[in-house]
Amino acid sequence: MARKDKPISGIYGICCVVTNKWYVGASKDIVERLKYHFRDMRADAELANHYDNWDFRYRGELGKDYWLHGESAFTCHVLAEVGDVKLFPRAEQFFILSLDAKTDGYNSQLSGTHRSW
Repeated sequence: MARKDKPISGIYGICCVVTNKWYVGASKDIVERLKYHFRDMRADAELANHYDNWDFRYRGELGKDYWLHGESAFTCHVLAEVGDVKLFPRAEQFFILSLDAKTDGYNSQLSGTHRSW
């Protein structure tokens, strides 16, 4: 069944409440993007459980913490609604810096390299 509500466009955050580390991203449809993040992390955690170890080639530290602490250790947040995708990089960078998501979080760079939002 298709969603009837209008997609939320902007900047989102995923926080591990155990480590207080953040991942910050941008999307034209935040709800769908979060679904993909968690679907991928679930799949990677199942694979890691099968081999009884974590392989950092998958989702890096975010995925590792998901595997270690479980889905209930994560909260999702809409940090800012941004309608114009041209503003995504600056807004995303603002939240990555504000939440220390690059130096003490899950982001590997200050702003995503988004080909398709």
